[in-house]
Amino acid sequence: MKITIQGETDGTSTTGDFPLISEWWQTTTATHLQIEKGCKYIIEGMNISGAAVKVTAMLSVNGGTSYFTIADFSLPSAGNLYIDKINIGEISAHENDKVLLKFSWSQTTAAKSYICVTFNVT
Repeated sequence: MKITIQGETDGTSTTGDFPLISEWWQTTTATHLQIEKGCKYIIEGMNISGAAVKVTAMLSVNGGTSYFTIADFSLPSAGNLYIDKINIGEISAHENDKVLLKFSWSQTTAAKSYICVTFNVT
């Protein structure tokens, strides 16, 4: 199954977490994607567009108490960047884990930037 999430910076802050939108969610936006127990998530591709931005994929294995960086992606100047080979492996949750994935941004100058991330979920 494929899942696509999208997010955009607020245009006024130089750092933050992307509010995420997906047709698969009941809420309109979320700050993270919860990895379902027994499922494996693989990032198949990411599109970064708009203003220059550094995007950081961060993972929590304790329900969001703390996060660690699993990958950084950079759009060095305004434009569009598609990344189709993301080698961070599979993300999965075991029986007692509460695994969350979020995407954060940092910019030198606050402006609108966008992400679109496609996952293969098995």
